[in-house]
Amino acid sequence: PDYQIPNRGKYPWKLLQEVQPHGRYITISSWRKKQLSELFGVDSSSFQIVPNGVDLRSFLGVTDFIWQIAQDLDLFHQEIVLFFPSRILRRKNYELAIHITHALNRLGKKSLLLLTGPPDPHNSKTTEYLSELCALIKKLDCEKEVIFIHNLKEKYGPDFKIGYSHLQALYSLSDILLLPSSQEGFGIPLLEAASKKLPIACSNIASFTEVTKEYTLLFSLKDDPYEIAQRIIDFLNSQPTYHLFKKIMKTYSWEAIYENYLKELVS
Repeated sequence: PDYQIPNRGKYPWKLLQEVQPHGRYITISSWRKKQLSELFGVDSSSFQIVPNGVDLRSFLGVTDFIWQIAQDLDLFHQEIVLFFPSRILRRKNYELAIHITHALNRLGKKSLLLLTGPPDPHNSKTTEYLSELCALIKKLDCEKEVIFIHNLKEKYGPDFKIGYSHLQALYSLSDILLLPSSQEGFGIPLLEAASKKLPIACSNIASFTEVTKEYTLLFSLKDDPYEIAQRIIDFLNSQPTYHLFKKIMKTYSWEAIYENYLKELVS
């Protein structure tokens, strides 16, 4: 109805409204399926839907390294991806982030915490702190829920490091920025996340609230991790773009379209 077909009843235009018995009809939406069913006068079951898609890697500007990591970590099927870009320092309060992620998974939300910062090899206190964090992760049995990206060098090679383009890609693929620091002078990740329109959950320390005001999910360092986790769930549930982004990743990325639709057609 949106396009004028000249000489609709004459060849070759009339072929457009005649069922080809040996053909397999594909439509891009339920609406087009209904229209073609009415045009051909056949049952709608004769048509198969294969929707249009989006090349997420290209559109979001995700680097090859991060895209491979995302696939290996099954990032696209996580319900909540938390991002914590930071150096390994005790004041960053990594243990609270780990407890929150553990709580999210215990509350039934398949969640993954991405941590970027490596320890300082010249500072024994940071390596000691990292050992404590690894012990906590093992105690909570959440090794698959908390990912230190710097540890992936063993898999991706010694030259792998998080550059600025990788950092941008991780922001694009995450669902929320988590900053549980006990002390900060400012908090640059707040600016980066806001620039990416990424929801933020952070501790209510003065340097953070000066930047974020009422536009983030704030929590006290004294709050129970399960309470914070539930608030994160509720906070994300109130974000329509969060739900739509998840749907796009799971349904309309070209990887999803291949798995859900095209794989059967070409096999």
